[in-house]
Amino acid sequence: MLFFITSIAYCQDSEIKQYIKENSIRIDTLTDDNYLRNFEKFSDILKSKKVIGLGEATHGTHEFFQYKYYLLRYLVEMCQVKNFGIEANYTECRVVNDYILYSKGNIENAISGLHFWTWDTKEVLTMVKWMHDYNRQMLPNKKLKFYGFDLQYDEMARDSICKKIKILDSAYFYAHFKMLLKIDFKTSKSDTSFFNRYIKCHSLLDSLKGYISTKRIDLSETFNSDQITSLFADIRLIEECLEVNMLLAKGNALEASHLRDKFMCENIRSIVESTPNSKIVIWAHNGHISKVEPHMGFYLKETFGTSYYAIGFDFNGGRFRAIDPITHQLVTFYIKNSKSGSSGNFFSNIKIGNFFIDLDKAENADGATSRFFNKSISQLSIGAVFFKNNDRRYYLEQSLYQQFDGLFFIDKTTPSIAIK
Repeated sequence: MLFFITSIAYCQDSEIKQYIKENSIRIDTLTDDNYLRNFEKFSDILKSKKVIGLGEATHGTHEFFQYKYYLLRYLVEMCQVKNFGIEANYTECRVVNDYILYSKGNIENAISGLHFWTWDTKEVLTMVKWMHDYNRQMLPNKKLKFYGFDLQYDEMARDSICKKIKILDSAYFYAHFKMLLKIDFKTSKSDTSFFNRYIKCHSLLDSLKGYISTKRIDLSETFNSDQITSLFADIRLIEECLEVNMLLAKGNALEASHLRDKFMCENIRSIVESTPNSKIVIWAHNGHISKVEPHMGFYLKETFGTSYYAIGFDFNGGRFRAIDPITHQLVTFYIKNSKSGSSGNFFSNIKIGNFFIDLDKAENADGATSRFFNKSISQLSIGAVFFKNNDRRYYLEQSLYQQFDGLFFIDKTTPSIAIK
């Protein structure tokens, strides 16, 4: 009986592996010279999509970033994508957008100003410089735009709001809103003192919105449409930051994380609504683009339906960067191979190297293949922090298809490269 069951399992594995061999898109080492050829089949998969989510199984892997960069280039050139969004603050990303649109500022300083070591890399720098150079050749209505959709920091948004209100009426600002210059909308842990501050912050924001509603004519005469849009977006960012931090103050870190994902979806929706005929590529961790409730991708799928396509990333082993929670240093870690029974281990044993598989198509395949992509399976999922020699705590048990519409697999990885 055991031999019979083992034989069935072997046959099913062979069927799945054969399907992947026949239906996957093999990916060579990507270069400026070959990325169009590598991604030429993606047009049929993605041309009708309005929001394309690009994930990552770690925040510090060179190949994940490189694939996303070249896929963005392909989608811009071949599928009319004009907008890019990243898991970083809306306000800070405007500085990057000013660089790619108008050549303003120092791009390395702009990227480091996004607050996250994860994006302060040569891979992201290469992508942003390419966006800048691409825009120099394009008419204004064809240029790329760079957005942030996260909400974790309020300081720059507050400063931007204060500058605009002072331009409108400096005396009124100092009489009624100068608290914006110093009040702290954030907390990092359970903090009962935050409750009173929360009430003050809410009252201040309500007063600010009431004031602005009476100044619409003055706003239109003083600022252009982009500056007015930014003002309202900055206020909304602070409101979102406040609500998430209220949950943190109550000790509800998991609920705060879920609310952050919901707000990020709302911010992406606002970007799409402001550019109704454009498509957007969004860059975030697998855990955010995932279609599983209550992740950001779940809300995006609810909002955009089949026009949202989530692409996850998986790997077998290799090197990556993350924060060591013991030393609090950013270091390079190494995982030799994924554990037996994991998706990374299974894909590696097919022996076809790096590839992409369309899970929407695979989910509708016959028999064992459909069951494989629908069943729960272990996958490596590593965020900004990693405990050395304890990689088994970083496996997520979930169906690949429930999370993603498509998946890149990379057998062996190398670490992302810091700008400085």
